[in-house]
Amino acid sequence: MKKVCFVLNNFVGTNFYGGGGRVSYEIIRKLADSGYRVDILCSSTTHAAYPGINRITVIDKPFGKKPRELEAFFAEVDARVEGAGYDAVIADNMTPYADVSFVQYHTMLHRLKLRGILWPLGAFSKIERIRKHRKWARTARRFIAVSQAIKRDLMENLGVPGEKIGVVYPGVKITEIAGHDPGAGRSPGQPFTFGCVATGFPTKGGYIFFKALNWLMGQGHRFRARIVCPGYEKKPWTRMLVRYYGLGACMEFLPYQKNIREYYASLDCLVMPSIHEAFGLVALEAMANKLPCIVSSVSGASEIIQDGVNGFVFAMKGKAHRNLAEKMSWVLENSRTLETIGNKGYKTALHYNWDRTCRNFVKELNLGNHRVLETVSSKDFEKPFTRKGTEPAGSSGADPLILKRTEK
Repeated sequence: MKKVCFVLNNFVGTNFYGGGGRVSYEIIRKLADSGYRVDILCSSTTHAAYPGINRITVIDKPFGKKPRELEAFFAEVDARVEGAGYDAVIADNMTPYADVSFVQYHTMLHRLKLRGILWPLGAFSKIERIRKHRKWARTARRFIAVSQAIKRDLMENLGVPGEKIGVVYPGVKITEIAGHDPGAGRSPGQPFTFGCVATGFPTKGGYIFFKALNWLMGQGHRFRARIVCPGYEKKPWTRMLVRYYGLGACMEFLPYQKNIREYYASLDCLVMPSIHEAFGLVALEAMANKLPCIVSSVSGASEIIQDGVNGFVFAMKGKAHRNLAEKMSWVLENSRTLETIGNKGYKTALHYNWDRTCRNFVKELNLGNHRVLETVSSKDFEKPFTRKGTEPAGSSGADPLILKRTEK
């Protein structure tokens, strides 16, 4: 029996707010279904128990951002895993204790540097967190990052040696996501529709998106935009910018989408203009719907997209909104070619499935742990997940298909 323990802030099995929670869940689910004994230690959960998982334990301490809170939480983790015989203890992101750190977010230093020349002022107030992260980075035996962008971040900002970092791309469930044609959910005569999922509006590039739409309007283009932005009514600055750029007539704001397939079906093209994005699972989900995507060059998803072939990548250097607007303008003027690009994106999504993601994850565990995990066959991960009370899972996972580009 292969034993692993995942240490998470929050464990949920449905209604994922972000892509990180979904990635962790799918890997845990696949490991449990293929013969691993999986335990979870977390600060909160929506499940007292979950099919296939051996034990879920809630530690009554905050998995907070403050170093002291994290150290107190992981002191409890250390006491619980000591002597338990785990083959690997896997922690979510940068933490005080773990055999393996599974990193799905950019470092604090990386995010601060995006503020430009004034970033040292922000770093001053967060100096303790930065120092602790660098200290903790020296304790983990292995890092697993969800993109090459995160790997570079760990190397440049935390000094982690490149040979200690493996890259495992997220996956997608074709059987759950696919099944709709792009734009099939639109009303007849409705103009070309762009979509954008901006749950964290500034960091997801919402303001870049606004400026790009304004430029398109100035060029005489006709279109609509549907933006998933929970809590939009409580964002006065965002509402003011909608009026300032004159976008009210062509823009629709939506709450959190429980049925994301219906949302994708209402679009002709998805835009992901993130300022920083570890990967961007929404882009891969859209590709699984044969929906053309335009993503920023700093996103992890840009590593699996070849510009103009299976999607589009716009440069964040220079005038990012103008670079995005030019890609969007080309899409509007060449809409007949989008079916071919959408089909090629779909083939990419077929490659990046959860089965391969999980196999690659296990390979990285083997590289980083002195208690080498037993290698499992591909058949272990290709069985459907059919335990009582769960839905069958389609195939999913990923071998890195890194498409070389020089411009970031």
